Parts: sequence; C-alpha cells; structure tokens
Amino acid sequence: MPASASRFIPGFLIMMVALCLVACDRAPDRLSKTELTPLTVAASKYVGSAPVFVAHKLGFFQEQGLDVELIINNAGVEDFQDLLRGDAQIAMVAELPLVYSAFDKRKYTDEEREDFVIISDMVLANNISQVLVRTDRGIEGPEDIRGKSVAVPMGTSIDFLLDLFLTTHGIDRSEIELRDMDVLSQVEAIVQGDVDAVFAWQPHVGEAELRLGEQGRSLPLNLFYHNAWLAVSMKEFAGRQPEVLESFLRALFMAETYLLAQPESAIAIHAEYARMEPEVIARVWNDVTFWVSLSEGLLTTMEDQARWIIRNGWADATTVPNFHEYLDIGPLNRVNPERLTIIQ
Repeated sequence: MPASASRFIPGFLIMMVALCLVACDRAPDRLSKTELTPLTVAASKYVGSAPVFVAHKLGFFQEQGLDVELIINNAGVEDFQDLLRGDAQIAMVAELPLVYSAFDKRKYTDEEREDFVIISDMVLANNISQVLVRTDRGIEGPEDIRGKSVAVPMGTSIDFLLDLFLTTHGIDRSEIELRDMDVLSQVEAIVQGDVDAVFAWQPHVGEAELRLGEQGRSLPLNLFYHNAWLAVSMKEFAGRQPEVLESFLRALFMAETYLLAQPESAIAIHAEYARMEPEVIARVWNDVTFWVSLSEGLLTTMEDQARWIIRNGWADATTVPNFHEYLDIGPLNRVNPERLTIIQ
C-alpha cells in the first residue's frame, strides 16, 4: 500500500474505525494484572514508534492480555542492544543495525549474540530521514556540503543514507568533515553551531529545525529509500511464546486504526512518551504511513545495504547473508495474512 493510499479510506475501514473508537472508550479492566503476560518492549522516540505508544496509553496491550513495560530510548540501535542484553523481549529498530549484526554476532554486544528474528515492519516512509543544514554557513544546496562539518550517527540507517546522498551529488566522503554523534548530541551541536549540518531522522530533525528558525532548513534528498521500522525479537523467545508476539501485533493493528482515525490525539500521545512538543511531532506526522506488514522490499533494502558494507570493507564476509532466515512470518501470517507479501 503506497503512502498516498492512507488518504482514501474504504467504507469497511470506516466501520472498523468506529468499532475501535467504541472499544477505546472501554476501560481495559477485563483482566487483572496477575492474569496478564509481562512483556518488555524497547522503543525509541522515532515517530515510527507511535503505534507502540498509542497501544500502551490506550490499553490495547492489556486488551490483548499483555502487561507491557516500555523502555524508551533515543535511537533504535539502543533498543536493539536492550534486546540483545535480555532487557527487552521486543525491540523497535531500523534495518541497518540488523544487517551489521548479520555479519558480526558481536557487533552490539560483549559476547556473541543468539539469533534474532523480524516479526513485522511498522511504517511506510521515504522522507523521515533528512539532512538539516545551517543557512548561515553558506549552505543552499547539496553541493555546498563540501568542506563542511557533518554529524551522523554512524552504524545506523542514516550512515547508509549519507552514502546515497553523497554518491548522488558526486561528493566524496573525504570532502566533508564527518563527525560521529548520537541524535541528541546532533540536535545540540547544530543548534549551538558546533557543526554545519546533520543527517538524522524525525522527530529529532524537526526539533532542531524548530529551534534554529530561519537559520536552519532541510535539503531535499530526492532519494528513493524506504525507512523500515522493525519489530524484532530473539528467535528463542519467538519459538517459545509465539502467542505473545501475536497479541503484540493485534494491539498494533488496533493502534494503527486509531492513528488513522484520531491523528491529533495520537500525536499528543507520542509527544507525551517522547517528551517532545506536539508541534514537533505534528510537523513530520504526514511523512509516515503506519502500516504493519512484512514485504519483499524490506529484504531488497537489507541486501543492498549488505552489498554496501562489503564494498566498503566493513565486514570480513564477501557474500550477502540470507535475510529470509531472519524473518519469523508466523505471527503476522496468523494475525493478518494480507499484510504478508514475502515471496516464499
């Protein structure tokens, strides 16, 4: 389903929305806390986590029999590390850290990790990662990045996006002053003038742009790049408690419907959990279509990123991993098989 499709709601979906809103008015008190299955979910402030926050706030997880504790981080790679350490049973993360981890089982942990599995993607988006520049540094277009200091959270999906951007505009990495920063440090660095530009994702770009005012602007990337936001679990947990993953996905589908019907309320909920101003979240809301699914396009993106890692010599391997082995299609197939478009 393309992002624009969210603007056209068929009649049956309107009925689903109405039913959901009625359900939302009911207090999720059918089960006592002792009857709920505990589950810890690590989800960052990235706007793609909105369904998780909405499901938590409105009691959708409880309605599905789950007592969910949230760990809220600033980046998906931190969510993934929580999963690998055993601090969470589900993590929300973009695809590139998973690609790196497929090459190196010790990439994000002190000891060799166990196998993980992807149970769903959360969003359709190709404009959620952006480059923000300071206009007072003489940057009007992509070519003006040459010779400038650019902050990037290395090892994340933004790292791959940066390479696409530079290649598209004929700029070599050696022509910029590259600084490795986490997203919170990026926001402060560009606002304080310590760097000239940042490559980051929303809502952090929006927060920095709002604070910079006329001194900041986003450059058009004009890149076809699908931002994935994946729900990931460990293979052992998925095999042992598949019903928990199914309940988790059912709650996300309830949240997805609510997001479509009540965007202002959903924005307020996300802002509350992310500890940001609603205006920041609202600025980027329409850049995302919330769509719980698994598609062949995800595997294509991960394979492209794997080839990029090999080409740059950032992995010892010379062959692309089989990313089909990192999918657990069972939970989504049982909950909503129409959202599964993986070639099997």
